[in-house]
This record gives sequence, C-alpha cells and structure tokens, in this order.
Amino acid sequence: MSNRFNHIENWAASFLSRLPGLKRFAKQHYQRANYYLYRKNYNFKTDWEIQKIGSDNPETFFGYYDKFPEQNDWVLFHSFNNGTKKKPSGQFPIGISAYHVSSGETRDFGKSHAYNWQQGSRLQWVDEKSFIFNDVSVDKQHYISKVYSIEKDKLLAQTDFPIYDCHSDFALSLSFKRLAALNSDYGYTFLPFDNTELNDLDNDGIIYVDLKNNSKHLIISFSEVIDQFGQPTMKHAKHKFNHIMISPDGKQFMFIHRWYQKGIKYDSLMVANCDGTNLRCLADDGMVSHCFWKNNAGIFGYLRSQENGNSFYLIDLNTGAKQAVGVGKIDGFGDGHPYISGNKILFDTYPNKSRMQELYLYDLETDELDKIGEFFEPLGYHESFRCDLHPRLSADKNTIYIDSVHEGRRHLYRLTNK
Repeated sequence: MSNRFNHIENWAASFLSRLPGLKRFAKQHYQRANYYLYRKNYNFKTDWEIQKIGSDNPETFFGYYDKFPEQNDWVLFHSFNNGTKKKPSGQFPIGISAYHVSSGETRDFGKSHAYNWQQGSRLQWVDEKSFIFNDVSVDKQHYISKVYSIEKDKLLAQTDFPIYDCHSDFALSLSFKRLAALNSDYGYTFLPFDNTELNDLDNDGIIYVDLKNNSKHLIISFSEVIDQFGQPTMKHAKHKFNHIMISPDGKQFMFIHRWYQKGIKYDSLMVANCDGTNLRCLADDGMVSHCFWKNNAGIFGYLRSQENGNSFYLIDLNTGAKQAVGVGKIDGFGDGHPYISGNKILFDTYPNKSRMQELYLYDLETDELDKIGEFFEPLGYHESFRCDLHPRLSADKNTIYIDSVHEGRRHLYRLTNK
C-alpha cells in the first residue's frame, strides 16, 4: 500500500485550493488520519553523513532554497530561542550567526526583527567575504538591510531598504508589508500595514536597490504588468510580486506575479532585465510554483501549461518554449523546491501520508533519479509553521543543506556524501 497521495487526492487538493478555509480544515484532519495509518518507526533515513549546525537549543535554520549557505567553510544561519511553532513576533528577534565547518567556531552578528520561518531575513552571501540580511531601523519605522564582513567580524554598511535578492553591488526588492498582508508566510509582520495600500498599483512593485549609494527606485509597477499582460481575473484583484531570483550573470531576473480574485489564486511567471526593461511573461496558465535558474538562458520550474498540465518544465528564454522534464520520473512528486547544480537537480517533496519529506537528486542528462533520504515532519509543523526541507546543493555535488524538524525542533543540517 503506497503512502503517496494518488491522483484523486491530488485533484481534490487542487479543487479545494479555490476554497482555502475548507481546504485547510480538510487537509489537517486528513493528514492526521493518514499519519496514524502509515507512520514509520524512524524519524529519518539517509546514507549521507548528517551534521546538525548549532546546538539543540536554540533552534536553527537558514531560509529559502534559492541560496547556498556555505562560503569558504563559513555557514550562515538563523537561530531562535522561543520556539518556531508559532507566528513570528516582533517581541522575539532571531539571531544571525555563522559556523566554521573546519574549526567548529561560531560567530554571532546581532539579531533581526524582519523575518519569517520560510525565508528568514533573506540572509545571503554578497561575495566571498561579506553577507547581507534584513532588519528593522533603530527608530522602528521601516525595514532596512545590513552588510557584515565575515573576515573582519563587523558591520560594513547599512542600507535604508530591505532586499530580496542581490548580485554584487545591487539588489532587487519588494514590499514585505504587502507580502505580509496577503501571505504571512513570506512577509514581515513587525511593522503595521494599511490594507488600503494594496490599491496603490502605480507606486509599488519591483524595486532596484543600489547598495553602494544607498538609493532605490521603482523599476516595474503592478500597473505596468497589468497593462501589458492583463487578464479578466485581474480586475478588482489583490496583487503581489514574490520569489525574485536574479540570473547567474546578474543581467536578468524572474519573479512571480500572484493575484487573488474572490479568494482564488492565480499566477504568472515574469522575467525582465535587471533595470526593468524587456519585461516578458513566460507562463500564465494559472499556476506557477517553485523555479530556479538552469543557466542564463533557461529556467526550470514547476508550473502549468495548457498542453501538459502541472509538471516540471525547462523554459528557453530565447524562444519561450516549455519542455516537460522527467516525465514519468519526477512529475508525480508535486511542486518540490528545485536547486540546480550543473545537470543535477536536487528537490524535496511535501510530507507523504506517513509525514515523511523525501529528498531526491535527478540527473537531467541521464534521467537517473536517486533518493537521498526521508525526514519526518511532526503534525505540529503545518501551514505557516511548516518546515520545508528547502534543499541546497554544492557545486561539487557532495554537500547538501536542509532545514528539518525530524528531531522535533527546527534545525539546519549539513549532509555530506560518504
């Protein structure tokens, strides 16, 4: 008897997505019933060596799957002392730290009030010697970002604006307050947000941040996207941009345009030059989930097409063509988080009926699929408190980082190939 969700169950989940309140109720009770029926007698299983980053207390995690946490033996991570099975609170900031793999040294770099459980504070490396993360200004009036030196162990710069993704001396950003208003999983809730601001589509959108000159300007507004790629469902809808990812060469970026019409969610995948020019829509068949840059001319992601339905696709930016990937091999796992290194795709799954999150490595050239491991997610971690594995793969394919709660607490783990 399989503990994977079948086509009927997946169809039901897709149908109920139009009724989020009913879906949430049905999902929690159905998962609980399945867990007691299919539960296993172990909490994790892998042939790779596994190392927990940090101690048992506090809890630790890195954040989203689009960034690799290690650079020159230093591993960036967040820490938290007050339990992560509740919504983030401005009363309790998270710690910003780095761990040295070879020496075992841990350095602390202060705290941040601008965070969530899925993406942390957008902690990421700027270059080999410095990293950046979001925080709140001293007067607690707006979100900012800070750049620290890992070598000098000190603050290098502070920018008056938060960042989402950065490349060299610039970053791209968006309204984290808008994200919080429409989906608290990815926004910051420390600062209040007036919901009437959701109606301002002319002065909000994708923001270019000059890290050297501490300046910003709007490069793509919601109005611009709606005017160029409007659909009937966008009328009187609530809009947000999310999941900005800059291309490896720093010349282009992708993002998801997501809008809500009468409680129904719609998605489009957009791409543009980093100055906001050459805006294009790559996918607009109603659903776009997790994506990753294959290279400067290709994007890999889980999305919907009218021809082949929901699946993993490789999109050619030069032609716009979508090629289904891993048909009959990986397309049945759902919208895992893909991290690409060369021709290897590392991706996770959502918890199956036994509450096991699975981790796989897929080879684009050979079509080979290897199971790296499975990790238990307790029932208490669900909705915005969930702990997706968010896997990241090193360039040499021998190191993997995941966030996991298989030991009952949220922690960052380093897996190495034996």
